[in-house]
Amino acid sequence: MHARLPEHHPHAQADAPIGQRPQLTFRYDLATRIIRVTGTETWTLDDIDVHFAELAVLIDRVRAQNGVVSALVDLSRAPAQSPEVVARIHHATGRLYHPADRVALVVPSFQLKAELERLAWHDNTAIFVAAPAAESWLSATPSG
Repeated sequence: MHARLPEHHPHAQADAPIGQRPQLTFRYDLATRIIRVTGTETWTLDDIDVHFAELAVLIDRVRAQNGVVSALVDLSRAPAQSPEVVARIHHATGRLYHPADRVALVVPSFQLKAELERLAWHDNTAIFVAAPAAESWLSATPSG
């Protein structure tokens, strides 16, 4: 039996976005036990710092309940970001997720996928150009 966040817990609402910035939102899907992050628009370094600070609170709670975290990060509607923003995201992601967690990243093009795959990601991260493929990968991977 898997531990779950209580249904009345604010981070357990299946469809309630809890990220504070409209261009970077996240929510915990209680049914699938997946944290769903959506990024749109262009981000500043401050946007990234605030986003990851807020997301860390949710990830810590989910990890405490489930032992591991599964996350679907959908950036398919986000434009290209500055190299500084990409570097900050990569650094923050590396600190936030643990080796047992699973992170599926959805990007808008094969070109960006190839560029991101050149970065040193943890073995727990896979990059996709289609959300259904990312969902299948997360579903096929044990998540606690």
